[in-house]
Parts: sequence; C-alpha cells; structure tokens
Amino acid sequence: MKIDGASFEYKGEILTFKVCTYVVNKRPCLVLFQDNNLYKNISMNITAANIQSDEIIIQTWENNTGIIDYLRSSEFFEDTGRKEDTSFIKGQAEVWRLKNGYTF
Repeated sequence: MKIDGASFEYKGEILTFKVCTYVVNKRPCLVLFQDNNLYKNISMNITAANIQSDEIIIQTWENNTGIIDYLRSSEFFEDTGRKEDTSFIKGQAEVWRLKNGYTF
C-alpha cells in the first residue's frame, strides 16, 4: 500500500503523508500535511547517498525532533542504522526503510 495519503494521529492532530519527487535524482520527498497545510518536511536529498528504492533520508534535527521520535517507532518506518553526512550542517541524517508493506 502507498504511504502517500496515509494518515496518523500525533499530539491530537491528524497528519497525512504526501510523497513528492526531488528533481535532481527523482528520489521521493516526504512531507506531512495537517488540514491540507504543510506541517513539516521530514526528508532530505543527499545526492551522493546510496539508498534503496524503499529507503528515505530523514532530517532528524531542529524542529523535527519530536515528530521524528514518534515516526521512528511507528508502523510506517524502521531505522536502518545507517547515517549520511550532510553538507550544510554538522551532523548526519538517518536512513529509514518503509515497513509493513508500505511503498512510495
């Protein structure tokens, strides 16, 4: 089943996944919407990263920390344990894999 359009409750709000595509390499971009308004962009594109078609690079810092902690233990994703260096901040992004039959 597609993750695009899947919804879940977080802190009393219903959030919905929207899958877009990064222009550079056609990888999926994952954003969250609340009532048809952008809530958070949770993915990032690291063009040099070697990821599989069911994996995505997750931005785990700054204003994403609470929602990321929730999603890490959700029915949608599993953390692969792999990290990718970012070019614009000190730190690393996490590589996650879709689970439970979800696809992009």
